[in-house]
Amino acid sequence: MIFNFDYDTIHEYTTESLLGEFLSNLLPNSEIIHDKKVPDSNIGNRPDYRIEDLKLIIEFNGKFHYTNPKTILADKKKKYVYESMGYQVFELPYWIQLRAEVIYTMFEHYKEFKTNFKFKDFTTFPHGFQSKDCPLPCDFCELGINRFIVERKFWDTKIDKLYKYVDYSLLDRIFDIDSFFSVANMSILPYFKNMFENNGVGYGYSFDNKYFPQIKWELENMW
Repeated sequence: MIFNFDYDTIHEYTTESLLGEFLSNLLPNSEIIHDKKVPDSNIGNRPDYRIEDLKLIIEFNGKFHYTNPKTILADKKKKYVYESMGYQVFELPYWIQLRAEVIYTMFEHYKEFKTNFKFKDFTTFPHGFQSKDCPLPCDFCELGINRFIVERKFWDTKIDKLYKYVDYSLLDRIFDIDSFFSVANMSILPYFKNMFENNGVGYGYSFDNKYFPQIKWELENMW
């Protein structure tokens, strides 16, 4: 296997197609199998990307992997099947970008990769919910919320100060007051409660006073 770190193109936020371009650049001598069934798996799912010589499957989890219970349950089943066949299964959430520390996490199990640790960001787009087109946690189904909580805890251990990217991006998005009530009522973002207990100021943000009493009431009564 050969890891190639000489890519020079910096892209915008990660998409499934960008993930394929990244893998082709990183692994020029490996066959990158896209959207094909895994032989002998006896399931109809087709992984986004499979690298047979690494026994690695990489899935890009877009919005339906957080908003559709059927999709989430199918994810659990196929991950179990693939891991029982000896594959490493790496799932990349849409709110995590192809930055250096993420690339390292993707391949940290491979000795050659660690030996040749000379890579850089494949995108400059920040982690989090920056794009106005991506769903917020308030749009997730219950299974999606649980997935987000688990993934958030995992990535907090891998990405330095991830909270700055995720929390700040959520704060930016919820300045639309209607969106705020949806997010707050999901009871999955406790830092909002701490922020408002600090007189409405936190993480460098200060909310307009005319909204503060109403929002604080929402948190105290709907939390």
